[in-house]
This record gives sequence, structure tokens and C-alpha cells, in this order.
Amino acid sequence: MRRVYTEEQREWLLENYPEMTNSELADAFNERFGENTTRENMRSYGSSHHLRKTPDALGRTFRKYTDEQLEWIRGYVPGHTEPEIADAFQREFGVSLTRPMVRGLKTSLGVKSGTHGGRFEKGQESRNKGLRWDDYLSKEAQERSRRTTFKKGNVPHNAFHRLLDEKTDKFGTWVYVRPRDRKFPANDWISKQRFVWMQHNGRDWPAGCKAVFADHDSTNMDPENIVPVPNDIYMIVVGGAHGRAMPYHDRETLDLAILHARLMRKRRSMEDMRRDGQKA
Repeated sequence: MRRVYTEEQREWLLENYPEMTNSELADAFNERFGENTTRENMRSYGSSHHLRKTPDALGRTFRKYTDEQLEWIRGYVPGHTEPEIADAFQREFGVSLTRPMVRGLKTSLGVKSGTHGGRFEKGQESRNKGLRWDDYLSKEAQERSRRTTFKKGNVPHNAFHRLLDEKTDKFGTWVYVRPRDRKFPANDWISKQRFVWMQHNGRDWPAGCKAVFADHDSTNMDPENIVPVPNDIYMIVVGGAHGRAMPYHDRETLDLAILHARLMRKRRSMEDMRRDGQKA
């Protein structure tokens, strides 16, 4: 569940975030407000609100990294995945980084890859190809894995096309699906992008939202490419007959566009309230 901060807490974070490391910030926040927050919560808050650390705070945060290494990270990250960054850092400096370490560096330094993480690239082989469970899993891990592996009769989410009726609209633009097996939740025709998102996330499509394709490709049914956008900011994000669309080209930039649209909507609402107050 997303944490909700009070107005006093938000003002305190806005004032103190730049000058403290995330560890220092969490300790001071807990002492000030009697909470039990963590360093990761502070990092997440700073990232989502586009807050930045001062050079002094960054120096204390990254005291185990040299200025040269941090500058290299800033320049290399855009356009590269986390495994690529870790491998290149190892070659450049002889220092091993795990993916969580790379992810933490990206967040704290305020740089983004601009790529779809966690996806197999064409020609990429899995690390455990040709290995048996005994080669890389403990007995306890094997037992846990057996509880969640596919059983006979199970169907992976990317095989739904074999179980669905499909049709397109009269313009040949949108694809609609209807499950043949009524054990699925959607018993009537539904847009394919919504159905894919629902099966991937295991819940109903959010009410009051429209589906937006992060890369503008309506044939790309990768669940990470399908994003629910609330109706009240949909036209701000995608543009309309009299508006300009927000600039986005992948999931990360679409998330930023949605955040920007929320801020614009909030500002307009506050301006309307102020005008109504002046009229009264």
C-alpha cells in the first residue's frame, strides 16, 4: 500500500531531503514524527517527487564510490540495462555491482535507463539453461519452487490466444477478445489490451481508466506496455483535437507524463477554486 504523508511531513521532507542521506533522513523523520519509515521509503519518496541531494549529501551517501565512478554512472546509464551497466562498471573499474546496487545508484543520482527492464532480449539465454535444480537450488528452495510451478492443465498467460475468440472493430483498429472457457472473469467481449493487463496483474481493470500504449504501438501487447490512465487526465496525456500530447515513448517516460498531467490537473483545480472564491 502506498504511504500517505501529512502536509507537515511533506514540508519537512521538502526542506530536509537535499541535505541528508536517506539513512540520516529516515532516522530524523522517525524521531521527529514517531514513525517507523526506512531508508528505502525515503529514496522512493525523493524519486517520485524529483527531489535531489546536495553534493555534500551525495558525498556521504556514496563515500565508497569515487567522483570518477559516479560521473561515469551518470553518463553511461541512459540507454543501457542494469546488467549492461554492472558488466561495464566491472570492466571499467574492476568493481562488482549487483542489480539492486545499480538500481539504487540510478535512483539516488536521478538518472534513468529509458529501457524496458526485466525482459528477455532476442537471442538471450537463461542463466540456468541446461542445469538441473540440484545445480543451483538448495533443497528448501526446490520445495518452495514446486509449490508455485505450473501443474498439469495450467496455461501460461501468454497462451491465452489459443483459448480466445477474437474480432476487430469495423475500422480494423482495435482487437476484442472473449474467453471460450467461462472460468475466466471476462465473460463478454473486452479490448485485448485490457484483458492482457487483467490476466497479468490478476485483478479487474481499474474503473475510470483508459488504456494507453507506452510506446504508441497498439499491436504491442506486452503487459508492461499497457498502462491504465485515469479519464480525468487522459486527454492531457495523449492530447485531443485541441491539445498537444505529452512527450513519451516508453513506460518510464509515460509514468513521468502521467505525473506531470496530475500536477497540471491539480493546479487548474486550485486556480478554479481561487477564482470562485474571488467571485464570492
